[in-house]
Amino acid sequence: MELKLFFDENTENKTILGELIEDKYKEEKVFTKKHNREVYLLKIDNTDYVLKKEVSKGPFALKNKIKMMQENIKRLRARGFENTYNVKVIAEEKIHPFFKNIYYVTDYIKGDTPKSKEDFEEVMKLIVKLHELGHYHGDCKPENFVKTENGKIIMIDSKFRKSVFNKLGMYKDVLRLQRFSDNKLDLNKYFKKYKKHFLYYIAILLIYRRDIFRGKNSFWKKVL
Repeated sequence: MELKLFFDENTENKTILGELIEDKYKEEKVFTKKHNREVYLLKIDNTDYVLKKEVSKGPFALKNKIKMMQENIKRLRARGFENTYNVKVIAEEKIHPFFKNIYYVTDYIKGDTPKSKEDFEEVMKLIVKLHELGHYHGDCKPENFVKTENGKIIMIDSKFRKSVFNKLGMYKDVLRLQRFSDNKLDLNKYFKKYKKHFLYYIAILLIYRRDIFRGKNSFWKKVL
């Protein structure tokens, strides 16, 4: 077994790593516990953090996607996009070349999920800005956005992948958000900066496939 650690050299991250290694943290809550993913709320040095464990198998284990996510977040923040959480510490436990466990600690963002039309409008503006910076979210469900007490929207549970060769991911972002917001958003308002080519229609089939197979036609007016 091989263990690799990735973290920026600062007091906070060293404290987090030390408490985890010495098993001094307090587990406050279990958010998710599945065979390939676990998410916990921890308290370390009187501060709340989120600990996540992901299992990578097969060819997907060859690349550390969490390290890539950390680099993408740093790149976005360096360009002034600060509506993301921070990855504090990453531990990569390599069992063999095609199987690894990845543990990582992030900020715990306190707040609520977007609910009002105004909230979703703000989320959409952030998504468009993210796309303009050459990245996409990849999982635009309401629970992956947090509205903090001061009204700031923070994106979570995203690897913020680059979208240079993946326009499909960008289209899926907007269509998925429109769907989960109960169709409160006017897509024409946001698609002015996008070129509607065949990938847009592929994204429609992927996001609205259930409606298509169930024979629901009302959604076509909203997405075409």
